[in-house]
Amino acid sequence: MNHFTTTLSLALLVAVATPALAVADSSRDASRVEITTSRTAVQAAQAVLAAHDIDSVYEMSSGRSMAVTAYGETLQVRYGRRGAVHLKHDGNGNFVSRDGRFNLKFGLDERGQPELPTLTMPASWL
Repeated sequence: MNHFTTTLSLALLVAVATPALAVADSSRDASRVEITTSRTAVQAAQAVLAAHDIDSVYEMSSGRSMAVTAYGETLQVRYGRRGAVHLKHDGNGNFVSRDGRFNLKFGLDERGQPELPTLTMPASWL
């Protein structure tokens, strides 16, 4: 009798849990997230790519300087005394390193020129 009760309990548990798991899987597929960028970020990145002769130094909020040089579709970025990092345009207004650790984004100034850079990088580089 004890074996029968254990088997029945296990069968009931499986019967109750199976539909719950199926619902969880289908709801996970239904949840979607769309992430977009601002139009000005894309316009600023396109202006940077169109310029082809960018060789600028920016004073950053950290007090250090950041030098940006364009080489075709690649930007070379030097922050402070660190070595150069090469960034490529991702199509969404950002310039990103191959490993994804560095992200450079430009804003447009009042004349519509790509300025106001924002650099996201590992905290160890500060």
